Amino acid sequence: MNKTQHKITVRMTSEEKKELDELALKTGQSINRTVLDSVKKTNKDNELKQEISTLKEHVSLVANGVNALNENYMKQANAIAGLVELFRAKGIF
Repeated sequence: MNKTQHKITVRMTSEEKKELDELALKTGQSINRTVLDSVKKTNKDNELKQEISTLKEHVSLVANGVNALNENYMKQANAIAGLVELFRAKGIF
């Protein structure tokens, strides 16, 4: 089987080239655009996962606050109902 390889040239901005060079220095390996895109995607995925985790924590805190308020309102309602019963028993209402 005879395979033909085609080389595709993609122009990069100076910022992208700088990122490639920095990543290559950090890793000690030559980095091509595909690797850079993969690293960016992984970083973006990790950032999104962290944001989702933070949002879940916030939702949990809000839900706990709502539950606490609901419990407090129920206690107040029960206390008021108890007072009404007491006043009725005393003939005030």
